[in-house]
Amino acid sequence: MTPRGEVGLIVALIGLQMNMISPSAYAIVIFMTGATTLFAPPVLRVLFKRRVTLPAKSPTALQLEGIADLRTGIVAAGAGEGAKHESPE
Repeated sequence: MTPRGEVGLIVALIGLQMNMISPSAYAIVIFMTGATTLFAPPVLRVLFKRRVTLPAKSPTALQLEGIADLRTGIVAAGAGEGAKHESPE
């Protein structure tokens, strides 16, 4: 049970004992606390399921290394198409 649910039960019980809420309202609080405690985790698991999909044209590791090398000014041989095979001076 979540801490929020436990606090809700305690507050509802205190309200019932002090005659601030009716027994039917207390029953509704008990039911909703139990329902959300039981149903929330599976529903959230389904809603936030990670879908790992790669785009159709994802860059290869070699292309990514070439981009990193261009940013630092170092161009390595075979760093991707159109890369110069020279080192900077």
